[in-house]
Amino acid sequence: SIEIYQTLTGAGIFELDDLFNNSLGGVIGYQLYRLGASIVHHKKVKIKSLVGNLAIPLIMGLIFIGMTLVYAQQEFGHLPINAYTKSNMSGVHVSTSLQLNSNPTVAPVYKKIIHNEEVEKLLQDKLGLSELDVKNFKDDREILLQDKAGIQYTLFIGSMGNWSLTAKNHSPEQATSTGQEHLIDKAKALMDELSILPQEAEFSVLESGEFEWNLPDRPDLNVDYWYGHIVLDLTQDGRAYSLAYNFQRNQFTREVDILSPAEVYERIKNGEFPQIKYNALVTEEELALKKDDQLEIKIIELTYMYDTKGFYQPVYNVSGTLNGNNWFTLIQARK
Repeated sequence: SIEIYQTLTGAGIFELDDLFNNSLGGVIGYQLYRLGASIVHHKKVKIKSLVGNLAIPLIMGLIFIGMTLVYAQQEFGHLPINAYTKSNMSGVHVSTSLQLNSNPTVAPVYKKIIHNEEVEKLLQDKLGLSELDVKNFKDDREILLQDKAGIQYTLFIGSMGNWSLTAKNHSPEQATSTGQEHLIDKAKALMDELSILPQEAEFSVLESGEFEWNLPDRPDLNVDYWYGHIVLDLTQDGRAYSLAYNFQRNQFTREVDILSPAEVYERIKNGEFPQIKYNALVTEEELALKKDDQLEIKIIELTYMYDTKGFYQPVYNVSGTLNGNNWFTLIQARK
């Protein structure tokens, strides 16, 4: 009922996962309720009632344990782009002007390393903040802090390794050119004190007056590396108004065999790819390929995506045009 309501009203997102999990949870809960009611009514445990009402919960529990064990034995996690239905390519004209390499090739896989356990303590020690309140949202945390002057800050620590510190009830002012030079020195000194910057990060001043340290993503290095950025905003007297940390450390795991561009093109021709919405206004019906559609592949390039175990896996970004409109999909590169 909830999922149908969400579909009809747009008040939420219809998901088969929710439909399956919630229905299964209801069945198991009802079975356990019947078992409890039987025990209360007969004042004893009847074997027939015990077996009948525990059968489904036990079977589903065993299936869940089995799936968990299989998943744990796998070296890498799952990519969301692997959950797709094969497209019917009958009558679809697929073409490309690319010179497609068919030679076997390899690419590195990395593992995300998250170190944000000490963030709160670091900021408290270096910025003189004290904790007022903590809220937990699944794997994320929101912490209310206060400095010695009574100014309150919100610290958000994400499960993916990102975090941000923002002063409450403060509107930043644009600094003058003279003041900007002074703030640059203050910003660099603060970063040195916090010691949270990878050494190779490039410094720049944004048009908004914020200070940024940036490292581009370089998954072709075959060694451990950092990428991402930090954005810092200071008040006119040099106090941190906001600090957003979005650096990731990727640890080189090993090289894996990947599909060649020619093999990727064959997968497109065979319909072995996920349909991805390239525009929020595009409907599911418009995504489906039909007879006499013209699909031209213009780019097949290697990129990367995190899986469910935090591995940074190679993925092919395939883009082009479908009947003259922009079109793209993503295909797992690892064989």
